[in-house]
Amino acid sequence: MPDTAPVFDAHAPSDGQAGVLLQLHASSDGADVPVLGYHWEFGDGVSTDGADVSHTYTQAAQYTVIVTATGLNGKSTRKTLAISITGTVPTVYDPAAKERYRGVQ
Repeated sequence: MPDTAPVFDAHAPSDGQAGVLLQLHASSDGADVPVLGYHWEFGDGVSTDGADVSHTYTQAAQYTVIVTATGLNGKSTRKTLAISITGTVPTVYDPAAKERYRGVQ
């Protein structure tokens, strides 16, 4: 097995809305070194592992996502992606919007 880092592609939307689920994807682009796993850091303190992941940002900002692919040989490669998030997530409690459960009587 070669002593090189894996080659991979990573895809994410370039923009999104706060509170909306985003889909991100990574895949191996080279047959020389198989990818054993992917680690995602979303730039807001949250991270996860996997090739197909999703994430929701809660605040508008520019985020740098770091994806690290680790090959079967233990070598790693990382890529960075930029995501611009706009909008807000409503956080105000609205008592009128709440409904009580009423059982059948």
